[in-house]
Amino acid sequence: MHHSGATGDGALRGHAPLHDRRLSPSGNLDPMADGLLTVLVDELLELVRIESEAGELRRVTVDPRHLLQMAVDAHRTIACDKDVTLTVTGADGLAAACVDPEKMAIVLANLVSNAIRHTPAGGAVTLDAADEGDGLRVTVRDSGDGVDPEALARMFDRTRGGVGTGVGRHGLGLTIAQEIVLRHGGEISASSEPGRGSAFTVVIPRGRDEP
Repeated sequence: MHHSGATGDGALRGHAPLHDRRLSPSGNLDPMADGLLTVLVDELLELVRIESEAGELRRVTVDPRHLLQMAVDAHRTIACDKDVTLTVTGADGLAAACVDPEKMAIVLANLVSNAIRHTPAGGAVTLDAADEGDGLRVTVRDSGDGVDPEALARMFDRTRGGVGTGVGRHGLGLTIAQEIVLRHGGEISASSEPGRGSAFTVVIPRGRDEP
């Protein structure tokens, strides 16, 4: 199992590594591989765009429940199609956070779409929010098949993220998510046990409104 990231249409999409691309019998890149290559280019361009913004964030005061609910609403149809339960817990009554809502939506879209993708029918994906000192902690937890320790160790490493096959393979989407979280002065981490699901946790300071 692997967790992969994406970009496009305000969300992040997964891709396979370059060495997994397959040629058609005519020697041309087959349509599916061509589409995956396009996704990879999109991810690279998105990462370059985020890094080139030199930390620019358009912070506004946002209710954490609103952030999480937007992510759930955006993925409800996909979750229903897979018979995966998608819920928000713990977010009611939390103090507002000053974040860039568009960029945080990209982070959550990546984490939620990956969680749904790797959760079997009948499983569950939960978005949980809680106070973390003076900051906000958001955890996306799934009941999927988990990530092996080797893949987990390189989960956010852009130089190795697309290397390997099967369980150890994931894309640049998590690197993009990490870059956004770092720009907010926060951190992102992953924990998992094969066969028992995964949890991706984002911790960010609540920040303040831009003048």
